[in-house]
Amino acid sequence: IKVADAELHARLPSLENLEEGETKGKTAACLPFLDELNDLLEKYMSCGGFPLGVEFFLTSGRVGQGVYDAYLAWLKNDVTKIGRSVEIAREIVKVLLTKMPSPVSWESISKEIEIKSPKTASAYVHLLNSLFVTLTLYHIDLSRGSINFGKNKKIHFIDPLFYPMFSRWCLVELKDPEPKIAEAIAASHLARFSSQGELGANVFYWRDGEEVDVVVRSNGLKGFEVKWAERAEGRRRMVGRMKQLTVLSRDAFQEKPIVTPLSAFLACMEF
Repeated sequence: IKVADAELHARLPSLENLEEGETKGKTAACLPFLDELNDLLEKYMSCGGFPLGVEFFLTSGRVGQGVYDAYLAWLKNDVTKIGRSVEIAREIVKVLLTKMPSPVSWESISKEIEIKSPKTASAYVHLLNSLFVTLTLYHIDLSRGSINFGKNKKIHFIDPLFYPMFSRWCLVELKDPEPKIAEAIAASHLARFSSQGELGANVFYWRDGEEVDVVVRSNGLKGFEVKWAERAEGRRRMVGRMKQLTVLSRDAFQEKPIVTPLSAFLACMEF
């Protein structure tokens, strides 16, 4: 927003924390600018946040192949420098593209790559995490507030640019990618907002019949669900230590239970 429309950015409030009252008040203040914010979010979902992609999109209205080539070359180079296989990384990325945002296990990933090893799958996903390509959300026990490392994980790409880039690289056609990208954007921005030195250390997910897309550890446990349907409805959901649930919508706003547009929510975040 700051790069694309500095004047609008200067008029937006900043979130101090993720408390319900703070979120509701600050995002409500963004509603007069919702059309502009939704338009900017749509552009961000196309070009991502990396400088080359943003610059190319804002000057030409699209992302050129040279942008994808540049960032893919960066990834391949780093993987090679670390002594890992680019081809195995490509296989892992292809599996993630086809499965996200559904929770996966190391075993389920390994079954679809040449080397049938859960340890290899785990090692490469952790490598992608360390290169800021992916974000792994572990399952959290809402009753105890503890992490279940052995359960399936939700793995997102941290930037929208990666979706078309990897789609081309892996020859995978993305069907209806917008809801997946919206959830990934919410998860990655909440990870940055709540980060205390380690990206992803304070974000998780929960599933037990129902699912909460992102659970943030921030003065307690706070849940966030992305509802990308035309009509998103809020719901009161208190499970264990999670006493707050915010629905992030395409453009709906509701005070109780709280529903707020994803674009307005993101617009209030400063890192």
